[in-house]
Formats: sequence, C-alpha cells, structure tokens
Amino acid sequence: MRIQKGYEILKTEQIVFVLKKTGEYMTLKSSFSRCPIIILLQGLEIMLEIYLSIYFVIFILIWNLCIIGNSKELKETMPFSGFCICILILVVGLRWNTGTDWQSYKNLFDKINLNNINSIQHFDVGYKWFNLIIKFFTDDYSVLLLFDALLSITLIHFALKKIQVNTLICILIFYIDFCIAHYFGSNRRIIAMGFVFVQFVYIFLGKYKRALLCCFLAFIFHRSSIVSIFAFLIPKRGFSTKKYFFILFSCLILGATGVLFDIILVVVEKINLPQLSLLKSVLHYLKYGKNDTEQMTLIHYILASCKRFLFLFLILYFNKKTKQKSNLFNYFFNLYICSICAYFLLSKVSIFQILSTYFAMSEIVLWGIIFYNANLKHKKILLITLLFIGIIQVQNSFPMYKNLYIPYISTLSKYG
Repeated sequence: MRIQKGYEILKTEQIVFVLKKTGEYMTLKSSFSRCPIIILLQGLEIMLEIYLSIYFVIFILIWNLCIIGNSKELKETMPFSGFCICILILVVGLRWNTGTDWQSYKNLFDKINLNNINSIQHFDVGYKWFNLIIKFFTDDYSVLLLFDALLSITLIHFALKKIQVNTLICILIFYIDFCIAHYFGSNRRIIAMGFVFVQFVYIFLGKYKRALLCCFLAFIFHRSSIVSIFAFLIPKRGFSTKKYFFILFSCLILGATGVLFDIILVVVEKINLPQLSLLKSVLHYLKYGKNDTEQMTLIHYILASCKRFLFLFLILYFNKKTKQKSNLFNYFFNLYICSICAYFLLSKVSIFQILSTYFAMSEIVLWGIIFYNANLKHKKILLITLLFIGIIQVQNSFPMYKNLYIPYISTLSKYG
C-alpha cells in the first residue's frame, strides 16, 4: 500500500512507540537526518532508484530512437514517433496505484452514475461524463486510465503532425518535461493540456473556429485551461532579445512584490458573482493560497527560475545557429515567454503557477523546430545537450513523494 501525503507509517515495535511517545525518537531522527554523510547517502539512494526505474529506461530508449530515427536510411521508412507514443500511452495508461491523486480519481469512477453526476463536486463536467461513458461499458478503472492516456497523449501527437517539426525530438521533450511530472495523476488536466496544445497549433494555422472548439473542450475537462484564451492575442512575429528580457525581468520584479495578487483580489471581490464557481475558487486561493508558498522555499524558486532562463538561453543559442526564422518559431517562442512571465507573476501563490504549464508546452515545439532546421553538426550537439538535460529533468520530475511513483506498478499486477 502506498502512503499519500499527510500520512506516515507507524511501526508497532514497543521501543519505537515508547520513543515516539517520549519525544526522544524525533530527537534521534533529527540528529541522524542532519548528518552530512546520511544526507549524502540518502541522496545517492534516491538517484539510484530513479536511474534504475522504468522512467529513466524510457528516456534512454526515446533518446536512442531520436538518433536512430533521424538517420537518413531509416527516418522515412520506420514509424519511430508512433512507436514512442504507443509506449507512453501504455506506460501511463496501464499503471496501478502509481502517481498522485490516485484514490480521489478512483473513488470518482467507482461512485459515479447517472443519478449522482450533477451532485458530485470538485470535478469538471467533461471529465465526469468521460467517466460515465467508460463506466457504461466496464467497471474496470484500468480501462478508464488507458483511454485517458490514449486521448491526452494522442492529441499531442496529432498536433505535432500538423506542423513542420522533428516529431521524435518533440516527443523526447514532452516526456522529460511534462509526461512524468503531470501525466501520472492529473487525469483531468492532462486531457485539457492536450486540447490546449492542439488549440495553439490551430491558432498558428489560422483555423480559429477549431481553436475555439479546442479551448472549450479543454475548459470542460479542467477550468484552469481558460487561461489559454489569451493565446489568441499572442502575436506571430518576433521581437528583439532586449524586449524579451525587459519583459521577463519586469515580471520577475512585479511577481516578487505580490502587488498583482492584491489587485486581482480587489477586482474579483468587486465582481461579486457568488454563483460562478470559477470566481469562487479564484477568490479562495487568492485569500488562502499564499500559505502554499511556505512549501516552496526560496532556493527552490531560484533554481526553477534559473532553469527557465537556462532553457531560454539554449533555445535562443541553437535557434541562432540554425539561421532560420519562421512565424512558427516566433509564435511558440512568444507563448514560451508568456509561460515564464506567468510563472514569475504567480510566484506568490504556488497553486496558480500550474497555469503557466499550458503555455510552457510550447517548449515541445521550439526544440522540434530547432532540430528540424539544424545541420548534422548541430544535431549531434543538440542530442548530447538533450541527453544531459534529460538526465537532470528525469531526476527532478518527481514530486516530493517519490514513493508514489517508484516502483512503477502495472495494472497487470492485479491478475498476478
């Protein structure tokens, strides 16, 4: 049994119980935990667990397929991208008691029916009907997970096929940056992310009606995706590097002050429409969500910000080497800038930072464009760079509760 957040495993040995009761256990535990050697060994143990896990094996597999699949002899004859997508769908869809929010989603599927669908709170209407449709055919929760993964990941692949990118590299970036961190638990939001990603592509292609439809479909699966409506306002032309960094540093400073949230709080309170559940949720998190930032230390925020700036520099550097300018790159780069700005501006309430994830998915396309336009020499450098980035990203993709992910448990274990 996996222990979710807020619980601990209590040993039943008498000595441990006595020590816990007297408080000496915590003192001993605290003393040992501060020992540098213990900290180092614990860190090495965690790294070893991750590097021996299925998640790291899949990363190495996709990275190697990026090399093989981009060789002149095979890239036109072998469907490597489709093969990678199938692997990801199966790994995400055939998990059992693995990942975050497991019990809440399983409980929804077990309890939902036509009689109580309207009374169930805290789940979006699209996802509730998605559960109900699957449950009409089967009571097996594993089937729901498989179709959830199939829909959310296939949408990504569908969108990539409509633009001129290196699909294999895009799948690699999708896996290391988004799949592990988001697709093993956020059942509703990953479907919304898929529709939003298709929406971005349709906006670039000028198919605005289809983009609006995708925006609506994303919204009924997860209300947070309403932020993607701003993608219609993002220009398709590029700007100078100075302007980009001026905007970024302005957002960094403004976000650090917390002034933005004070302004939004006043506006939302003035609207005063209690019947709108979305506004009620926003108001709740604005008032009480700042406590969440206590869980995100200053050093974590600094490291996350440095990572974003590093990726930004790498994307600009390699794009400059390709000497190719396109509206496709410009539009998705502007989306990426928006994601970083949103991350900075929403830093005072960590739960709102998730909103930046929708725009951050533009990074998938950016690396695909750069690799597509690069010469052979730069492709080799890019692959080596992505190997090191991938190793770090896989290591950092797991939330605090790694035990919810490792070891990976397959749904087949139910029948073993």
